[in-house]
Amino acid sequence: QTSTFKPSMATPNPGVVQAKPAVVKATQAPAAVSETRVASPQAACATEWRPKIPLSGEMMLPEDEYGLLIDEGVSREDFEMFLDSIENGIVDGYRLDWIDGKVYVVECPGVAHESCSLAFVRALLRASDSAGCGDDMQLLGSFSLKSGDGRIVQADQSVRPAGRVGPVCASGTPSAFPTVVVEVAASETRKHVFEKVEAYLGPQTTIQYALVIFIRPRAAGADQLQLFKFKRPLPGMAVAPCWQCSFADPECTAPGDPRFVLRLSLAKLFDAAPMPTALVEQGRRHLELDLF
Repeated sequence: QTSTFKPSMATPNPGVVQAKPAVVKATQAPAAVSETRVASPQAACATEWRPKIPLSGEMMLPEDEYGLLIDEGVSREDFEMFLDSIENGIVDGYRLDWIDGKVYVVECPGVAHESCSLAFVRALLRASDSAGCGDDMQLLGSFSLKSGDGRIVQADQSVRPAGRVGPVCASGTPSAFPTVVVEVAASETRKHVFEKVEAYLGPQTTIQYALVIFIRPRAAGADQLQLFKFKRPLPGMAVAPCWQCSFADPECTAPGDPRFVLRLSLAKLFDAAPMPTALVEQGRRHLELDLF
């Protein structure tokens, strides 16, 4: 069943974890969508766009699309005005995106997304601590970037070495780019996520790694978790995964299996930043994270 609701503009409480809602079948047709326009106080001729999201709960979005199309003919200015009125582009747990005049639901609410993104980046920081460079890595949290076509793309988590220098971020806080961004996609489609990765590793940034985790339900047992590692390509080369694995694989039965160990170059992690003395003394070249 589906229901149409007009989302409230209240800022979600980041400290509250939502209970996982019931799954809605992707084959169900969404209710008719219309746009509500309200006179803007700034100018009598201006309009303020508001979405109506014909969903209830969590669903799997079509993998070969950007997401679930909910409106068309929306100007970028109207959409960005709407984004300015809410927190992080999220409405009642749903993340929206504007692409070529169309507005899509690109991520549905769910506990798996929030818990996985934070747990993974904390594990990455623990691995840094074990290697002797924990105090030299900074967890920045969510990271926003304006892509080449003017869209705002946002990663779930990001990490930067202390003392990094270089170009400052084009949006968000006026500080240097992170070296690692993390995307967790529980309902977000591959098409949408991979295009965001191209923006993260594009010529306008100095981000070195994009790590993408897909969470996909299986008929029985635990959800399937797949990790794709992207690193900044050489000039003229396309952005593509350089390593991938499924770390909910039945063959992943014990720690130490090299097939399930994520390796990140320390030279890239500390790009444009001082290399910690402990790492220099050890002669260590990679940070390793056992995904078991």
